[in-house]
Amino acid sequence: MNILILSPEMPYPPTSGGRLRVFKVLKELSASNNVYLIAYYSDDNDPQYEQSLRRYCKDVRLIPLPMRSFPNPRGNNEKFYDQVWLNKMRWYFSQAPIVNQYFFSEKFQESIDFFIEHYPIDIIQLEHCFIDQYDYKIAHDKRIKKVLVQQNVEHEVYLQRLNYIGRNMTVLWKIKAHLDYKKFMEFERSTVSNQDLCVTVSDDDKDKLLAFISDPAPKTIVVPNGVDVDYLRPPGAKRDEHTLVFTGHMGWFPNEDGILWFFQEIFPKVSAVYPEIRVYVAGREPSDQIKAITKMDSRFVVTGYVDDIRDFLYKGTVFVCPLRMGGGTRLKILEAMASGLPVVSTSLGSQGLEAIPGEHIGIADTADDFAKKVLLLLANHKLREQISIKARQLVEEKYCWKRIVHVYERELKNLLRG
Repeated sequence: MNILILSPEMPYPPTSGGRLRVFKVLKELSASNNVYLIAYYSDDNDPQYEQSLRRYCKDVRLIPLPMRSFPNPRGNNEKFYDQVWLNKMRWYFSQAPIVNQYFFSEKFQESIDFFIEHYPIDIIQLEHCFIDQYDYKIAHDKRIKKVLVQQNVEHEVYLQRLNYIGRNMTVLWKIKAHLDYKKFMEFERSTVSNQDLCVTVSDDDKDKLLAFISDPAPKTIVVPNGVDVDYLRPPGAKRDEHTLVFTGHMGWFPNEDGILWFFQEIFPKVSAVYPEIRVYVAGREPSDQIKAITKMDSRFVVTGYVDDIRDFLYKGTVFVCPLRMGGGTRLKILEAMASGLPVVSTSLGSQGLEAIPGEHIGIADTADDFAKKVLLLLANHKLREQISIKARQLVEEKYCWKRIVHVYERELKNLLRG
């Protein structure tokens, strides 16, 4: 098969859950298919990684985001909305939500046209609904199939983001935010309905998506997130005794909210019992609020970008996932499990994973309960070992990328057969 992947961000280096998923699927598909990639980039250093992508892709086109001078509307801040959305008259007269303006450029359209004209593309794989705003007339004429990968139920996350950054905004701002949310809902509903195949990352997301869109619904399948069980293995060396770890893209607002909640409400309860405790927050683009934590308490270490996440997964005693927002499934949890690191998460953080509370993972949704679960694991080496072994077995059986993509590849072949 000849598969063209359209991505709103560089999948390499895989420094966030979204990037990691695109890269791993791309890599596995390339073993027996011709894969092509068109992706946006936001950092002037990103094009240096093009050769890394060409190891797996027949051709790659990297396009600078047309609005790179503005903050990403999918991030933590309100600046994008202040500078672009609320002050642009065209928004008032457009049916499209503001996020579409951020991810549209003529160069991207020209690249799509070029690839379809010059390569025998069978399938266009779209990462996120807001990348599906281009003209595919040529693709339609050639009967190329469109596959939409919904890493989240996007309108739910869109609303969470607007609520998160709009907590202290004016009433007028909130009214405009609500109107934009309505636009996004209609855009997502229309986009999902206009696919040959739709992919979600969990049964939960699939059920939500099918309940949300209008009939007739496209065929929708679950292709879960996975983990490289060969790259991530339990370390041979002894772990630190009192070390907590969190990994993730810290420019993603659910991660920021979760760590702030952990620091303010949970950490004091844990550190009262273990004053020597250390917490590593490893991930790119930490906000000023996250960076400020280290000044308030030196036991909290905010690393920023790291070359190899294993350096932290392998030293930790317990992995914490205190997320209260977001969607999809968390690759960070799968990575911790593969690394032999026991996990304590909120129910939302573990949503969509086939992990049994108490057997594969600790689940807690209040600050008191979360702290108790962490303290229990810190105090009980045998329990940590039991949970780690069970969790590792789970990811080997259910969440190995090779197996996941093999099943997905079979679905793509069935789609082409009609």
